[in-house]
Amino acid sequence: MQVDKNTATAMDREGQQLKLMGDEVSRSTGSDGKVVFALPVSLPIGSNLDSVDDPKSGVRLENGELTVPVRDAYGDVVMDVVAQLETTRGTGTTAELVVGTMILKTKEQTQDFTAVDPSVGIVGAKLEVDLKTWPEGASLKISINKEPGAAAHSSFQLAATQAGQTITSVAYVMDVTKTNLENAKDLGSAQITMKVSAAWVSAQGGPGNVRIIRLAETGEKQILGTTVIGVEVDTYTFSGISPDGLSLFGLAGVKTQLAATPTPTDRLMLVVVIGTLIVPFMAIIGITAVFWWMKVRGH
Repeated sequence: MQVDKNTATAMDREGQQLKLMGDEVSRSTGSDGKVVFALPVSLPIGSNLDSVDDPKSGVRLENGELTVPVRDAYGDVVMDVVAQLETTRGTGTTAELVVGTMILKTKEQTQDFTAVDPSVGIVGAKLEVDLKTWPEGASLKISINKEPGAAAHSSFQLAATQAGQTITSVAYVMDVTKTNLENAKDLGSAQITMKVSAAWVSAQGGPGNVRIIRLAETGEKQILGTTVIGVEVDTYTFSGISPDGLSLFGLAGVKTQLAATPTPTDRLMLVVVIGTLIVPFMAIIGITAVFWWMKVRGH
């Protein structure tokens, strides 16, 4: 990670402007497991850093919150790491920023499925995930696809069945590929946001019949608690919390499975079974009664 010393500005808590000594921002993990950023700022020992703003790199520190943009190979910002700082401390040549918590926020990825399914239209998806650690070389890639694939669709259906529901339609899926990041170890709970056309939502019977379903690499299936967080003229935005991290997510329409109604054949079989049980029972009663009557006469 870098800042541009020619465009970046930094201030300490006394309102004094600080000189940037270089461009490189290092990241390390302390003995207590906390992530520490070291900015090349001439912050005196015992002093605290108040703010940093670099319009070129996008690195910004304000009100104890550090924002670090993450760019792809083309230089486009695809996500931000937002860190809440516990403290800042000067070493004389650097400012060490000790992180309390971090959240990774991706930019919304969009895809136009109008040509293959006009009811789905233009979709969008993004996520926010608790970042427990930030290993070197860590990255995420989000792919939005129209079809989940046969295996994933079967897993979605099984998840719905276990919840007493059935899948009516899958609008699209968001596949999250992790590099040098592991669920539970590096990643915590995630908020998944998925957008779809109002026409598709209406075809499912309304937003109450829409769910976000997760399929993990381990085969674990989860229907996330799904809520509407945005409604526009022709678009619904849904959100769900994935407590166990990132993987494959599908936006699906569901309906409640109805209890089976007995058919005439079912009723006939029930009568036959009951009759089969009653006739021998009545015969036993009759024979018992005859023996009792004969015994009484014998006395």
